[in-house]
Amino acid sequence: MKRAYFITGILLSCALICAGNARGAEPQVSRESYTDQFTSYKTEVEMKASPAQVQEYFLTTGGLFGNTGRAVFKKLSDNRVEKTGDSMEYGTVILGYPARLRFILIYFDPGRELWFVTQKKAKENGPTSIYKLKLENLGATTRVSVSWEQFVQQNQSKFARDFAGAIDFSGIVTESIENGLAAAQVHFDPSLQVRELLAKGARGEFGEVFYSGHRVSIPINAEPSKVMALLGTPEVEQAWSNSRENVFAPCWADDASAPCGIRIGPAALGLQGQSFITARESQKYLSAYWVFPQQKFMVWVRVFIEPDGKSSRLVLDSAVYPTPGLIVNGLAGFLIDSQGLPGIFDNILSDAKQRLEKS
Repeated sequence: MKRAYFITGILLSCALICAGNARGAEPQVSRESYTDQFTSYKTEVEMKASPAQVQEYFLTTGGLFGNTGRAVFKKLSDNRVEKTGDSMEYGTVILGYPARLRFILIYFDPGRELWFVTQKKAKENGPTSIYKLKLENLGATTRVSVSWEQFVQQNQSKFARDFAGAIDFSGIVTESIENGLAAAQVHFDPSLQVRELLAKGARGEFGEVFYSGHRVSIPINAEPSKVMALLGTPEVEQAWSNSRENVFAPCWADDASAPCGIRIGPAALGLQGQSFITARESQKYLSAYWVFPQQKFMVWVRVFIEPDGKSSRLVLDSAVYPTPGLIVNGLAGFLIDSQGLPGIFDNILSDAKQRLEKS
C-alpha cells in the first residue's frame, strides 16, 4: 500500500508540474508563505459501549457539547447526521451572550472517526474550529479521543481580542467538551457521576498547532463585485481546471452543493476529494475545506478580494492539514509546494486578470 501511494505521489507530482507550467504565470503574481495557528485541546476517555453506540449518541441524543456553569448548549437541529455534508446546529449562551454554532461533517469513517468544522455566514461571524472524534473498539469499552482546534485570528480588532480574552472562549468550549464526554460516560454507565469524573478539572491537554500555507495574489483592474462574480462561473470552469486536469471551480459557485466533488490531477491519477464551503461574504471572502478521505488530510482554501479604489487584489490561500505519517505528508506536500496548488492558482489569477481587464 505504501509503495502504491509513493508511485501515485510521483505521478501526481509530475502531473501537477506539467499542469502548472502549461501557462506561464504573469509577473504580477505575488507569492508568500504563511502559518495558520490554532489553539488545541485533546482529551481521551473510555465508555462502556460499542463504537456504533457511542457514535449514535453523539450524533443524536447527546451532541458534541455539555452544559457548564459558564455556558449552556442546546442542540437546535433534529435532523440525523448520516453522511458528509450533514450538519448540527447549537444555540448557546456564553456568560450571558447568545450565539449559534453550526458544525458540518466533512469526514466520516463510520464507527471509527468523524471530523466537523464550523460553518459561518461571514468571515468574522464566530470562530473557525475543527472538532475530531476518534473511536477505538477495546472490546467491552470504546476509547473516545477528541481533538478540538480553534483558529487564532492574527489581525483581529482590539475589541475582538479583548472580548475573546475576557470570556475565555477556548476554556469555555473545552469545559463543554469535557462535560459532554462525562455525560456520555454516565449515559452508558449510570454508576458514574459527572461531578466525580470532572472533580480534578480538565482531563486533557492544551497546546498549539501550526500549519504551513502558501498565498498567491494579483492586482486586477476591476471592481470586487466583478471579480467575485467570475468565481465558479461555467465560462471559466474549463480554463480554471487546467484543461480539466483539475476540477474544483464549480465548487465556488453560489449554488454549489455540499459536499461538492473535486479532483487535483488527471482523472486516472489525481486526488479525489470533496469541497465544503464554510463561509461566504459577498464580494469579499470565500472559505472552503477540501477533504481527501482516502489519504485523510484536508486543505483550507480561502479566497480574499481586497478593494483598492475601483480596482481589486485577488488573493488565494491554501494551507494543508495533514495527518501523521510520512506517505500522507508526502502527498500533502505536493499540494503546497511551488508546483502544487500555488502553481495551479497562479494560472487562475492570470486568467482572471486577463478576462476581467479585457472586458
